[in-house]
Order: sequence, then structure tokens, then C-alpha cells
Amino acid sequence: MNKIFFLLASIIGLSSFPLGLYGQYNLSNTLKEKFDTYRNDYFQEKVYVHTDRSFYVTGDYVWMKVLAVEGTTHTPSALSKVVYVEIVDANNTAIVQAKISLEKGRGNTALYLPASLNSGNYTVRAYTRWMKNFSPELYFSKNISIVNTFKPLETRDSSASKINNDIDLQFFPEGGDLVEGLKSKVAFRMVDKNGESLAREGYICNASNDTLAAFETLKLGIGSFYFTPTQGESYHAIVRDLSGGFIEKTFPKAKAEGYVMESLVEEGKIKIRIKSKGISRDDLVYLFVHTRNKSHEVKSQSLANGETTFTIDMQGLDDGISHMTVFDSRLMPVCERLYFKQPVNTLHIETKLNAKKYFPRRKMIVEIDTKDLNGNARADLSISAYRLDTLQAKDPLNIQDYILLTSDLVGAIESPGYYFSDDKDVVAATDNLMLTHGWRRFNWKQVLDSEPLKLDFIPEFRGHIIEGTVHHLTSAEVGVNIATYLSVAGKQFLLRGSKSNREGKVYFEMGNFFGDRQLIVQTNTQVDSMYAVTLDHSFSDKYSSIKTPEFNLTSRFRSELLKRSVNMQMANAYYDNVQASRVLFRSDSVPFFGSSDAHYRLDSYTRFPVMEEVMREYVPSVFVRKRKGDFHFLVVNKLNSEVLRKDPLILLDGVPIFDTNKVMALDPLLVENLDVVARRYYYGPLTFDGIVSYTTYGKESFDFPISSNALITDYKGMEFQREFFSPVYETKEQKNNRIPDFRDLLYWSPSVHTDENGKALISFYTSDQTGSYMLNIQGLTDDGNVGSMSYQFSVDEDVNN
Repeated sequence: MNKIFFLLASIIGLSSFPLGLYGQYNLSNTLKEKFDTYRNDYFQEKVYVHTDRSFYVTGDYVWMKVLAVEGTTHTPSALSKVVYVEIVDANNTAIVQAKISLEKGRGNTALYLPASLNSGNYTVRAYTRWMKNFSPELYFSKNISIVNTFKPLETRDSSASKINNDIDLQFFPEGGDLVEGLKSKVAFRMVDKNGESLAREGYICNASNDTLAAFETLKLGIGSFYFTPTQGESYHAIVRDLSGGFIEKTFPKAKAEGYVMESLVEEGKIKIRIKSKGISRDDLVYLFVHTRNKSHEVKSQSLANGETTFTIDMQGLDDGISHMTVFDSRLMPVCERLYFKQPVNTLHIETKLNAKKYFPRRKMIVEIDTKDLNGNARADLSISAYRLDTLQAKDPLNIQDYILLTSDLVGAIESPGYYFSDDKDVVAATDNLMLTHGWRRFNWKQVLDSEPLKLDFIPEFRGHIIEGTVHHLTSAEVGVNIATYLSVAGKQFLLRGSKSNREGKVYFEMGNFFGDRQLIVQTNTQVDSMYAVTLDHSFSDKYSSIKTPEFNLTSRFRSELLKRSVNMQMANAYYDNVQASRVLFRSDSVPFFGSSDAHYRLDSYTRFPVMEEVMREYVPSVFVRKRKGDFHFLVVNKLNSEVLRKDPLILLDGVPIFDTNKVMALDPLLVENLDVVARRYYYGPLTFDGIVSYTTYGKESFDFPISSNALITDYKGMEFQREFFSPVYETKEQKNNRIPDFRDLLYWSPSVHTDENGKALISFYTSDQTGSYMLNIQGLTDDGNVGSMSYQFSVDEDVNN
């Protein structure tokens, strides 16, 4: 009934149809149902990366904690088991790439910065395979700086910098549009060519250059003013440039008819006032409110003389950014704006140190206490303690800034931490920020049309997926329903199988696949000899529109850079073997088929000179046959003594060998073990009439001759976790050790867990370097509450020592 009513209303035109209460209820529900369907179909993930610092020299490690959270609740995501992390330069060229394994939405590693890098600003970006289906604007990104002190560094003197008059000025009417004769609030954003904010003033003028309004920035290059466009008039902006003159910029053109919206906050209520021109004076409008895709309210009201006001209780909104959209009677979005609710229920972190003053090579003990307003005390924390200098970012991105603010906005946000401060202008500045940045996780056409999005990437919910394409060797066609095999050779081998779909795609689920390994990918050359497999690149080839800031260092940084370089070299010289040692993952030594039905250790038998004698004399469950000059194996099913009709899967160190003649030509003295699965075996989409598996004496690489159609390639699996090393100075001998300790990074731990009372205790030792240091803690609760804190301390010279 509801579908019939909606179809009829659409045909006759809802804008002229006098809807009753039933119609209002029906369309309100339709809007909410479509939105909820979209949210459920297109699950949203967010990724956050906590790096130990923001400034590095080549030879350093970038220590990182990776979090993947559910986009609505911010609880750890159970969807993805791998995060892809890249460090890219200003030209979007990746200089470091890594796949990081996730356990309950959490992972960590350390990435080495090689000496081949050039000095510059770089972007750390991170995403899951599932996130590759959506805009790259949704990927996590943060800026870091890297200096190669072994290459000549171009520095500039700030006093000699050239004035650049290139100003990017954009205007954003509240709600989206200006309408002639209707007053609107207009926000603006003013930055230079590098995206850095400008503090400037300007004027709005008509075609006759009459000044109609003045404006100036409030904070961080953003401001707002009110403006009422006149029918038939055109406007432009005049702004003072960097050299003191004036330049002209465009101003949005007003519509002859349409809607405008204005929001006011009064006594815990948000009032959304809608005005219209050229619209039926008693037409219906709908207001839809959601926070991070979680629906809050759907209201409908009739316009009275072209106006109406919606009231929203702020208490009903979740912390962070809410999205408010106005729809007309045909459910077409006509106005939209964002509102930021300062977070209340965040993770609160407190610390207590064991001393007020520290000296070199002294033990620091930090007591940590965490809690949130829900009474939750347990939290997962990542902690770094590093030396402060003029090179480190003054306002580094933290988990609260990103999860609650920047991850839900378009473009780069300058100094996001400011919007969580208690500055007197923060409320007005935050509202300006909401007006100048838009929601970016979907568009309403996709939601309302209910047309499925094309999803090219399935989520990695069981571990890393390697994707490939089966193609014909002599034509452009792809192979459909072709069995393919991916092998990692060795004593502890891996084998994965797949069948190509209609697009020729194959997917190999690798699970916990760590380290650099050699892959062998092939089809069954006895059946599909005219096909081969190519592997797709795992990392995204789409990039955000956010530009990497220009890299400039003045000559006053030379002494700091020299010190950082010396410290890095000393650490690598004295602690190279231990400062970032791998935490090895214990892989499963059992082959994919589990326990075999028959196992033969050939050294336990009389050695025969040819493989045919070995098989005929020692392996009764495998018959050796010869047809038309070619060898074949037939396995006897142990369950019913039936001889299976097809050749079994033959493996050599985990690599399928489809030509039995090659196996029979193998020198038996090279083979250590032989295993037989004497039954039909089902492995994913593939079926084998038994398995015959040979294991050699453990070569590092596979050098047995196989088909030229096979792809043999080196492949980088997931990164191993690394153990952060910190020297211990507990005894007098340790304190007097003559090995220099010039560490800039005193402590790093990606996983400190507070107990049920919110308590945790960490300890580490200061180095030989005096100066100011920063202790930074960032954390997440299982309920999705985030928080961070920073504490500055100093290490002074011990004059008594």
C-alpha cells in the first residue's frame, strides 16, 4: 500500500498534492528507510594512525599504531584485518608502503626511512581494502617531515622570502545557495597557494563597485558575514592582497527562487529557520538529522508564508559532527549544513610522574589513570616520549582531532586541536568551519535513487587478499571459471586456490601472510594451457585532493638538523641489532590438507635411483600408470578402496606440478618426505582426486622447472611487528656504561592497556640528552570513546654527577 501511494504521489507531483498526516508520515519513513538501507549496505570504516613524532631524518624508524574503527560508533572495526599504509611525496609517489595486520581493529609496526629519500614534506595515508571502494578523501592522512642529512639541503632565509599575491578565496552560503531578496549567512575561507590560512579583510561590491558589505577573517583564515542579494544584481569580492594592494575575486551568483536556511543556538536548542522564494507558500519541507550516518530525527512542516522553523534538542545529538539536510515535498535536498557538538563523553587521561625533575640515565615511572563519563575505565593506549625541538610540529594531529572532526570533513583542516580548546572565539570559529566544509561520505542521489554502488573490493575480513586476473595468452579475452593456484614454496609452504569469475578475477585469501616471500601463480597447464595470471597492485591508485604543504627550512635549523643526524647515526651504530627487532609471527607448520593419510621419510627406506621405483615399491596407495608415453598417478581412496579416476594434485614444496613426467624425472635423493592424502579432497572451489606432496631438503627458493606461463614474483606480505628498544640503567655499572645514548625517542608502546580500574604503569629511562621532552598518550575504549593528553617535562644536566 505504501509503495502504491508513493508511486501515485510521485506521478501527480507532490509539490501540488495536499498531503495529510499519512502522507507526511509515509515520506518521512521513506527518507529514513532509504538512508538506513544505504548505511547498512555500505558500511563505513575510519582508520587512524598514531606516529611517534612528526619530524624524522633518514635512518629513523617511523613507529606507528594503527586503528580501524566503525564509522558510526567509533568502536574497533571487526570488518577488516589489514590496513594499507603509505608514505607519499608531494607528487603522490609512494616512497614506503606497508600492509599492517589488524587484531580486533588494532595493529602496529615500524617503517624504516632509507637514505635514498629526498628531504621534504610527506603524507602518511592509510586505508583498508574496503575503503578503496569509496573516495580517497576518506583515507586517513597526516603530514610528516623527513630530512636527508646526507644530501645537500636547500634552505631559505625567511627575511628574503618573496611576497606571493596568489590568494584562494571561496564563499559558502549557509545551506548551500543565495536566493535573491533573502538574507543569508555567508562563510568564507582564505588561504595562500600552499593552503596556509591568511588573516585578511575584504569587501563585497556590485557591478558599479559600490561597497555593500565588509568581511574579515576570525580565525585560521575563516570568517562569515550576512548578505542579502538584490534581484538582477551581480557581485564580486575585493580583498587586500599580501603586498597591501587589492585584487578581485568571484562571488556566488544568487538564484531567482529557492530555499535558504539559518541556524541559531538558544538555550540548548538548535533552531533551523527555512525561508523560500518562488515556492508554494504552504508547501511541505522535511528536516533530516544524522550524526555519522546514525539517524536522529526526521521532521516535516508546512511553510507558512514561505517560512518555517524546526527545533532540535542538542541533548539528542551525539558528540562531533551532525548533518542537517532540508528536503522539499518531492524529497529533493534543497539545503544542507553541518553542526559540531563539542564532545562531552571522551576518554579522560591523567598521569602522575615519579619525580618533578629528571637527569640523564634516570628511571621515569608514569602512573596512568583513564575513565569516561559512562564509567568505563579500560582503555587501549599508544604512548610516545620524545625530545622537543624546533623541528617538531607544534600542533600534531591526535586521535580526538581526527576521529571526531577532520575525518568527517572535506579538505585539510588547519590546527584541528584549536576547535577543542576553550578559546573565547572557538564557538564562532567552529561554526564557520562547519559552513566552509561539507560532508563527504555519500551523496543524496545515491541514497534516494537506491541504485547499488559498484564495489570492486571485497573486505579482508579473514586476512590479506591477493587479487589477480586470468587472461588469454594470444587474445584480449579474460579467462572465466579457470582454476588457478598460488603457492609459497618451502617446508612450511602455502597453497591457495581460486576460480576466475566473469571478469576473469581471482582472489587468494592469504590469512596471516607476513614478510617477503616468493609467489608462484599458475593455471593447470594440462587443462588450461592458453591462460596465465597477473596480480593486481594491492595499494590504491586514487589520491586525495589535499596538497602536501610546501617544504621550507630556514638556515636557523642547521644546528638542530646536525644534532638529529648525529643522534640517529649513533643509535644505528650502537643499537642497530636491537632498536627495532622483529616480533616474529608463529605461522602454522601444518600444511593446508592437515595430517596426511600416509607419510614417508625417504631416508628411512632403501634409496632407489629413480622416482618410479620409489612410488611403485613404497607407496601402495598411489598407482603409477603410463598412457601414450606419459606417466599418471591414481590414488586409492582409503575410505572404500576405490581407485579415483583423475590425476591427484601433485605438490613439490607446495608448488603444484601438473606434468607427472617432470616429477618422475626428479632425483629421489633430493626428496626428504612424501605425504599422500588418499581420498577426494575439497579445497575452496577446487576438488582433487587425492594429493601427493613431495618435500625437498629445504631450499630457500623454488628452482624446479615449471611452465613458462607461470608467474614467479617476489611479494611483500604484511609487516612484522617490531619491538621498541630502550636501554636500562638500573645498576651503577649500567649507568656508567661508556656507550653513548643519544636517543631522541625515549619510549614508544603501541599497546598499553589500563585495567578495570583504569590504572596502568609504564617506566623507561632518559638518555644522555638534556632538554625538553613530550609525553604523548592517545587512546580508545571498546565503547568508541577517544582521548589524548600531552605532558611536557625536562631532562637537566646532573651537576652533582
